[in-house]
Amino acid sequence: MRTLRTCLLCAVALLAALAVADTDTDAKRKAKADPAAEVEWRRTNNGFGAMVVVTADPQWKRKWSAPTSRVPRVAPAKGLRIGEKVWALLFLTNPLQDEKGNVDVTCDLRMIRPNGRISEHRDVKALRKKTIPVPGQTYMSEFVLTMVGEEKDPVGEWVVEFVVRDRKRGVEVPVVSRYTLLPKAAPQLGASSGR
Repeated sequence: MRTLRTCLLCAVALLAALAVADTDTDAKRKAKADPAAEVEWRRTNNGFGAMVVVTADPQWKRKWSAPTSRVPRVAPAKGLRIGEKVWALLFLTNPLQDEKGNVDVTCDLRMIRPNGRISEHRDVKALRKKTIPVPGQTYMSEFVLTMVGEEKDPVGEWVVEFVVRDRKRGVEVPVVSRYTLLPKAAPQLGASSGR
């Protein structure tokens, strides 16, 4: 009798573990299938959304400023070499307007270097202008962070953290982006000398 009870308890425990594992797998599958799933670089809170993209595309400003009915595609960068430049672009959706049509979005920025050194900037103006209300409209922040890999900078993973605040709505959204600073590219051997 005792052996039967032990076997039943083990069977129930095994079924419970399988159910939890299956639920976890389903959640991961749904997150991959849903392009609007919350990830560290794109989040929402109470209808307000923020997304950060680090890009090496020098045409990002031209692409974003061009009149179009679609949000322009800006290719993300995972790394840069010493001497190269990247930009952290902050995109905002659905900021709440006051009765005059003004929005008030600010952010705190924290940059964590591979050596542990941290730089912080607080209460940076992200979006403070009168807008035409368009539900789901994406705005690019007035603040763009430009980063250049310098010789003295530590190589490795750099973390850029934003806490974006929609002051009119009274909510904040934390978003994070990462990129890797790589050593300067070695000159190619056997390169043509122009002869």
